[in-house]
Amino acid sequence: MGLDATVMCTCFQEGKAEPAFPREWLVVDEEGYLNLTPEQDNPRNNSLLNHFLETGCPHARMEYASERISNWSGYRSFQGVLRTLGMEKFPVLQQELPMNNGGITLSEQCTVALEELDRFMSFPRTTSTPALYEGETGKLLYKYIEDYEGVFIWSGSDQSEMGVDHDGFFVRDREGNILFRSQRFLQHHRSKRDWFFRKRILYTWNDLDTGKAYTTSTPLKYMSGEGQTNSEKPFEYYTGEAEETPDDFDYAVEPLRIVFKAALVTGNPVRWC
Repeated sequence: MGLDATVMCTCFQEGKAEPAFPREWLVVDEEGYLNLTPEQDNPRNNSLLNHFLETGCPHARMEYASERISNWSGYRSFQGVLRTLGMEKFPVLQQELPMNNGGITLSEQCTVALEELDRFMSFPRTTSTPALYEGETGKLLYKYIEDYEGVFIWSGSDQSEMGVDHDGFFVRDREGNILFRSQRFLQHHRSKRDWFFRKRILYTWNDLDTGKAYTTSTPLKYMSGEGQTNSEKPFEYYTGEAEETPDDFDYAVEPLRIVFKAALVTGNPVRWC
């Protein structure tokens, strides 16, 4: 799950690719895709169109560019840091970056969009954000994402949400009531038998400062050694601030640059999908 973007090539528009039916049957729809006119839209013609898209020119699916921008958490994190820096510095990105799959960005917007990406990358640092770390390795596990209110696990079995914010790690119920909060805690693995004598794995988090505990069936991930979620070894976690620089968001900036540049070359819009 995430955001992708494509830009159609110009092979059809320039007459370099011809379908096995009259080209008048095809139009570029409002989403920027080559599609059949309503009069010609039927299963047989759709099959011919799909074959044409696959084989009609050297570009796969007649796409000049096709990029994965990011998964949703990474993309929301990028949007969040733009807001932190001030969206008035990035008006075109604010307007054009989609909130969901779908929509287009016209090529006319892409020159300024590229300039705004360069402006973003020129910042010496962006900001710091609350984060959860693994104690043994210091590895960053999760960062606060504003759009998700810091939540990174939605537990259906416990009907709870787990996340990190400026006050530390938290567990809350679906009504927003805090069930557990800690800045340093251990995760202990244990098991119990249910009424049918089936083994059930549970995990207890113990706050290292207050001694408070919370038991859940949903473990946190940990990265050290060869640890597995059924390990008997307790694992420590702590919260802190993660410094963020523009390079940390290169995963989203570079594919955005590729599709914006492709739109400028072809004159076709960026299609968000």
